[in-house]
Amino acid sequence: MLTSFHAKKEAGLVTDLISIFGVGAAGWVLARLARMPAPAIIGSMLAVGLAKASGFDFAPLPAYYRQVVQIGIGTVVGLRFTAGTFWQLKLMLGPALLVATWMVFTGLGAGYALLAVTNLDPATALFGSVPGGIAEMSGIAIFFGADGAKVALLQLSRILVVSFVLPLVGERVARPECSGSEVVLKDLVAAAENDAPRPKAGPLPDDFSCRTVPGDEPAFCIKTVLPKALTVTAGAIGGIIVSLLGVPAGGMVGAMLTVGSLKAAGVSLETPFPCFQEAAQLGIGCLIGMSFSPETLLAMTGVALPVAVLTTIMLGSGLLLARVLRLLTGWDPATCLFGTAPAGFTLMVLLSEFYGGSSSRVAMLHLVRLTSMILIMPVVFGYLVK
Repeated sequence: MLTSFHAKKEAGLVTDLISIFGVGAAGWVLARLARMPAPAIIGSMLAVGLAKASGFDFAPLPAYYRQVVQIGIGTVVGLRFTAGTFWQLKLMLGPALLVATWMVFTGLGAGYALLAVTNLDPATALFGSVPGGIAEMSGIAIFFGADGAKVALLQLSRILVVSFVLPLVGERVARPECSGSEVVLKDLVAAAENDAPRPKAGPLPDDFSCRTVPGDEPAFCIKTVLPKALTVTAGAIGGIIVSLLGVPAGGMVGAMLTVGSLKAAGVSLETPFPCFQEAAQLGIGCLIGMSFSPETLLAMTGVALPVAVLTTIMLGSGLLLARVLRLLTGWDPATCLFGTAPAGFTLMVLLSEFYGGSSSRVAMLHLVRLTSMILIMPVVFGYLVK
């Protein structure tokens, strides 16, 4: 009886995930047809979000879903590493401290602005303003007597607005790379236009080696499967271990550093499957969309003024900081734009990858920013309320 119950529960979970991804994929397709920026992310986010806000009864995502998406994104970034990547990251201490310091003071300034134009209490205004993560800031704010729900709502509103606006800015400042799906499409077109018949592959050798007729790939080959399996295994192990250590966005950071370290060391690693990056983008878009609900939208109308003030200040500050960082470092526009954005760690790394920026640099900037907020804000607020 118990086994039957668990089997039905698992079957229902699979059905719910298929429904969520189906809606998200439909949004992706429509966003591509509409030529929207970052269509896999924005399209799936809007489709799932609007469905949720309309009252569509999606089941909650399983607890491990966020972890899986983070590991997938970290793996995408890690595969970009080269032997010189870690040396470049060592030189990022100055820019990372600049971004973290700027964000702290901007968050405090936005908090005082909210105090001036709203009736929010100081703790709620300050912890709702600093870009330090929904769960982290809400959890810390409660210990200072803040309204945890309003803090979470302010943080969520900022993330949603910035996540939608920044891809539009990215279209103007950085030209997106050809996505994986477009690469596959181009390959198919090229193959169709090639009139020369391809020789047929011979039987698979007994030793599973990759000996085959030139121009053909065997259906199964140890030399091609092993790098893919190693990539998945390394990303999963690294992501889980770093998550258990309590590092912000640990799944992504752990997968990125583990896969990146192996790649930089010369280990043969490969993308697990075609369009892997697009699948990660779809996953994060659906995750953000699932945060929508009729109750959330209704609650947002009650804090419309604080949200408008906060978003304007933080978005403007982020764009100004991106400009300053570009002048000081000479980095590409996408890296500066998404590395200084007051939005979600995971999403900004994925957007920087899409728009051709240095996703490893963006990840490090946001990691330092989040860690600094978690460590500094309790001390700062404790000093301010004395």
